[in-house]
Amino acid sequence: MKKEILLLLLVLASVGYCAATNNTGGGGVYLSSYSTIPETLYPGSSGQLKLTLSNSGTETAKSVTVVGPGGVSVWLGDMGPGSTSITALPLTIPEKTTGLHLVYITIYYSDSSGTQASQLTIPLQVSQERILSVTTLSVDKQTIFPGDVFTVQLEIKNTGGVANNVVLSSPSSSFLISGTYLNVGNVPYNSSKNVSLTFQSTSSTPSGRQFIPLLVSYEDALRNSINDTVYLGPVVVEQPHSQLRVEMAPAGVVEIGSTAEFTLTITNLGSTSESAVVEIAPSSVFTPIGSSKIYFNQIEAGANKTRSVFLGVSPTAAAGYYELTLNVTSGSGYSSVETVGVFVQATPELTITTDTTAIPLGAETRVAIKIANTGNSAIRSVYVTASSKDLMITSGESQFVGTLNVDDYFTYQPTISAPARLSAGRYTLLITVSFKDGMNQQRTITKELQMQVGAGIANAATFANRTRSAGGFRVFGIDIIPIVEVVVVLAVLYFAAPRVYKKYKEYREGRK
Repeated sequence: MKKEILLLLLVLASVGYCAATNNTGGGGVYLSSYSTIPETLYPGSSGQLKLTLSNSGTETAKSVTVVGPGGVSVWLGDMGPGSTSITALPLTIPEKTTGLHLVYITIYYSDSSGTQASQLTIPLQVSQERILSVTTLSVDKQTIFPGDVFTVQLEIKNTGGVANNVVLSSPSSSFLISGTYLNVGNVPYNSSKNVSLTFQSTSSTPSGRQFIPLLVSYEDALRNSINDTVYLGPVVVEQPHSQLRVEMAPAGVVEIGSTAEFTLTITNLGSTSESAVVEIAPSSVFTPIGSSKIYFNQIEAGANKTRSVFLGVSPTAAAGYYELTLNVTSGSGYSSVETVGVFVQATPELTITTDTTAIPLGAETRVAIKIANTGNSAIRSVYVTASSKDLMITSGESQFVGTLNVDDYFTYQPTISAPARLSAGRYTLLITVSFKDGMNQQRTITKELQMQVGAGIANAATFANRTRSAGGFRVFGIDIIPIVEVVVVLAVLYFAAPRVYKKYKEYREGRK
């Protein structure tokens, strides 16, 4: 019945159009062509109906006027024989219009025969907007590998219009629908259907965040076939070798020259079980204790396994950040290279000692304090300070040393005085050493030295204390001043001994 009505309307429109073109009279003004702006019309669209009028008569058509929908009129003036004129009428497509929309216009003009009127019917094709909205409700796998089968739950909703014989299919070679297509049937206006679609990714599926294309086909009110492509998802597509996620972290602090324990964990992100071999690449800093290959038997989908790995850290390495390279090979034959960042520390260690432990009351004593770097890295900006709650630091209270390399030492010699008011006993001398470690971090180490103070204690300023400078003087770690002292003594003996021996010999001979 609808088709018959539509056919009748088209016939009437054609008759009206023919009447306009054949009504030449004295002027013969007719509609030669028309178009719409915009070209594609949808329900509720607003635009213009562009009209081209021609005068095929032999005399001038006067006061040509076009009256359109709603009584809107446009005056074109006079049109001479064989002339054309272009005009436009406002156009609005009513809401919920489907198929054809008929526009009625009337052309008025006057000639020698009087006033002429031509009524025309213009059929306009109204397209349906996207009346089906498709929403992704869920995807059972957020990470997909080529060859994986996964299910998408979606909702199809008709937001306006006719959508019959809805069929879903895949226009992509990367995601295939199980069974090639799915027949959903009719989706009435203002209703929805929930659909479950099973897809399989193919070997051509690209990696990364991907949307799944879906072709939605249906018939509109005029039984026109409508094809619309929508997109589901997204999903994350990874290559098979990335099915295994590798993580390696130290179990504790990693020190230079130590044996460090690491935990190596592999997680299977895929949908099938997998095995793997992890090989630790050679490095100048890290050496595997035992085999460099760590084997993981079957790891179930979604599960993980952990192994303990022990690595020796080079004693000659400096503190800092290092990379550890892992070569991962899965049981299915895929390989990947993983890089792990490791922070290697060097804990500073200083030894602070003194041989001067006795200080007489009321006298000044130079105390020789040896500060040695017994750690595993050099330290910089070394600054030494002496302090005491009871004893007085009369000179050399602080001193800047600079850099102290591994196994090197420095002799710090402050002058200490024990006030006469003190009682005999033991008192604390606090030595504070501040410096920057291998990671440029400021550190401080303190050491308490016990000093014996008494009235009968001799001055502890020894021969070495009297002759050495406040900072000491060493070459290649050897004190030079004591050697010079010995050389001087030997030289004196060398030159004085012959004379003494000669005097002694003369003395013996004189007695005889």
